[in-house]
Amino acid sequence: MSDQRRDCGCPPAGATATPARVDNPPGLPAVRRRVGTSGAFASAMEARLTRSPALSGLTTRDADDPTIALVDAWSSVLDVLAFYTERVANEAYLRTAVDPRSLSELAHEVGYQPLRGRASATVLALTLEDAVGAPDVVPVPTGTRVASLPGPGEVPQTYETTAELVARPAWNAIAARARVPQQVGVGHRSVLVDGLRSDLAVGDAVLLVGREREASSADTHWAFRRLASVERLPGLDATRIGWVDPLGEPATSTGRHGVEQLPDARDLRLYVLRTRAAIFGAAAPDWRLISQSVGGGRPDGTGSSVPVTRSLLHAEHRGRRRDTLESRALPGPDWPGFSVVAPGQPENTVDLDATYPAASPGSWVVLARTGVTVLYRVMATTETSRTDFTLNAKVSRLSLTGPTASHLFGASVRETTAFVGSELLPLATGPDPLPVQGEQIVLARPVPTLEAGRRVVVVGPRPRIRVAEGVRTLTATPPGRSAVHLHPGDELEVSGRVDDNGDGTVTWRTTRGLVTGPADALQPLAPAAGAPRHREEAVVAGPTPDSDEVDTLVLTAALTGCYDRDAVRVLANVVTATHGESRAQVLGGGDAALTYQHFTLQEPPLTYVPSASGGGVTSTLEVRVDGRLWREVPQLFGCGPDDEVYVTATDDEGTVTVTFGDGRTGSRLPTGAGNVTARYRVGTGMAGRLDADVLTLPMTRPLGLRAVTNPLPTGLAADPETPADVRAHAPRTALTLDRVVSLRDVEDFARGVPGIGKAVAARLWDGRRRFVHLTVAGSGGQVLDTEAIRNLRDALLGAGDARLPLEVQAAEVVAEHVSLTVVVDPAYGTREVLDGVTRSVTAALSEGDRELGQPLTEGDVILAAHAVAGVVAVTVTVPRTDVPSSSARVVGGVTMPAQLVVLAAGGLTVTEASS
Repeated sequence: MSDQRRDCGCPPAGATATPARVDNPPGLPAVRRRVGTSGAFASAMEARLTRSPALSGLTTRDADDPTIALVDAWSSVLDVLAFYTERVANEAYLRTAVDPRSLSELAHEVGYQPLRGRASATVLALTLEDAVGAPDVVPVPTGTRVASLPGPGEVPQTYETTAELVARPAWNAIAARARVPQQVGVGHRSVLVDGLRSDLAVGDAVLLVGREREASSADTHWAFRRLASVERLPGLDATRIGWVDPLGEPATSTGRHGVEQLPDARDLRLYVLRTRAAIFGAAAPDWRLISQSVGGGRPDGTGSSVPVTRSLLHAEHRGRRRDTLESRALPGPDWPGFSVVAPGQPENTVDLDATYPAASPGSWVVLARTGVTVLYRVMATTETSRTDFTLNAKVSRLSLTGPTASHLFGASVRETTAFVGSELLPLATGPDPLPVQGEQIVLARPVPTLEAGRRVVVVGPRPRIRVAEGVRTLTATPPGRSAVHLHPGDELEVSGRVDDNGDGTVTWRTTRGLVTGPADALQPLAPAAGAPRHREEAVVAGPTPDSDEVDTLVLTAALTGCYDRDAVRVLANVVTATHGESRAQVLGGGDAALTYQHFTLQEPPLTYVPSASGGGVTSTLEVRVDGRLWREVPQLFGCGPDDEVYVTATDDEGTVTVTFGDGRTGSRLPTGAGNVTARYRVGTGMAGRLDADVLTLPMTRPLGLRAVTNPLPTGLAADPETPADVRAHAPRTALTLDRVVSLRDVEDFARGVPGIGKAVAARLWDGRRRFVHLTVAGSGGQVLDTEAIRNLRDALLGAGDARLPLEVQAAEVVAEHVSLTVVVDPAYGTREVLDGVTRSVTAALSEGDRELGQPLTEGDVILAAHAVAGVVAVTVTVPRTDVPSSSARVVGGVTMPAQLVVLAAGGLTVTEASS
């Protein structure tokens, strides 16, 4: 400072007026209330020194002067005061406050309680000892502890069961029925017979007949085929026999009209007709070619004489008229009286060309010639000698029941073949052609009855199928594309529900598209080694009345997936569990003379578990006074003097303080030594998020427990709210006022639930009713489980109209691949720029930065890439057009959630543009 006297009274150069005028236009990130800084205050006070006549003699402005030093000290004081005044002003507003206590108090003003986190929940599947002597029933108490097997750099996480469980060894892993009686019907080209049959060969004749034909000889419910394939299947201990013409083809046999009638599949009998026989006379020579030396027999049709050539015949018949002889001679090569039916015998009596012991009474016989195939039943059989048509043989004479043989076969002795010796082939139980799906699971064997409401977990791989040999007409139709022809031996993986169309055909939803064909055109295959196991939770609808055992599980809702029958298992020793470990603590002794007495929990963080309450979580803290349970309330205001209540507060470190009333707003604590106790759980947040099959270390082991695991990944979790979370969520309480009415209210309410990151509501019409649909997505990429969705729906209905038609669904995530080329500024390092573009685009297209129903546009990718320094130009090569994102809609009567279009894992390719 200069020692020059300032007689003009003007402030020194650079002096700033204080207090400064503060203006706060909208949109500022913080409130400006600082009226000055240390320098401004010093300048202002020095200016006052200059203008004050009484201090005109003070001309020094040196910093070491006591007066100036005093000015400097007070300017520092004022600077501190102004700074904290501005901070206090900012702490008065939710948007600008940064202190957790301020945020908590401000949220409290609008009735919002900052969320303390959310512990993840899961189900545990217990495996019990099933050896001889092991208990049949094992009670598993609430609070049974299981710890995770930690990986590198991880710490074990403890889960505790939340309900009692009655477990049985028979419920460890229930198998589904994999084999069923065969349903042979229209369109089938094959059938399975029991055992590995080496006595069956191509060309053998088989007969399919039912009780209808056994009861009536006029019935036509039967089928006759010649084998075209014989395949022995060691894995099934069965033999598959097949034929060319599918069952149910138009009938060609006389006596059957229209489509071939098949026996009822429930009463089907399968026979192999091992022996082919000829009719007696089939081997007789042409009677016109017999030499004269044979003798002078006459063709009188009696069979008592042997005819010769026609000329010899005319010459040797002395005393007979020529016209008579010629009129009795047959014009063709067959003999007079040449017929399938034995002469002089009752109708439908047939002589075979030899003796056939297999053609026994009660057996089946099929007579066949070109265009005619007829089924007969053997009523009686005799062995007799027959001499006729130059033949002399022992024959089997069969008395048959069925259509008239003389009308159907007449003189077609040489053309007719008899298939005799019917032998019953036991039908094998074949693989169930449909996978495990829908609302019912038929079990391999009965198990003790499962009570209604019991949770089960279905675990197994997806089914695999193969196009059968000889099938050449199947096609697969991918969505939105033309059909692709399938060839015998092609293998497919089933990806969705399989429908039996009821006409002998089945529709399969596969990874290659929709396939519709005959029931046996696609044969089941064993799951591939190492095939992924899919899992889902289900709830038992109820037991079979008056039964201690059940052979079918009925579920409350249809399974979302389908499973291979051989490999699927139903885990029924299942119990819910949540993250956290129990603690018991004596908080202290009550003192009736104290108001607002408070205690601190020793171990943070306090566990908050999922619930259907308004906030989506509930505390695990239980406080008892003299053994009596007191109730936690959001605030003491409004409570009566006798209400046994308390409130809790959490500091920045997660430490929880329990505060009781003052005798006017909430009861005071009664005096006692150590009479205030607490039980609570410790552990919460994202640390408890675990993959499936990680919780495998039982910390408490009930009698008979062999192993435990979590078959499903753990559910939603959330860390305690950050200041940014409080700023975003607290106003929503004021918007809804704890009453959900509008679509915006539905969205705001859902976003306030821990673990829910996105929500969008819509009003839809399904052709019958108008309803509210809510699509939600988990925060941080978490997958919403059915329990979380159910709790959210219950909470919404509890906060609004309980009669409101409401559907809640998890968002449909559409993962897209993106490829782009980047022109890099030569002044920047190419590798660094490309890595920066990869990070920027990945972040911009992640689930956290995308909105429900937001399309993926080329502009999104370009904008994210250009945020990186050194990028000159960007060209997006994939996708070539914008990717739309559908909102919630009803398609074909099925409600579909809104889509979330994001970048697929590993789906980004960034390359440098070639020069």
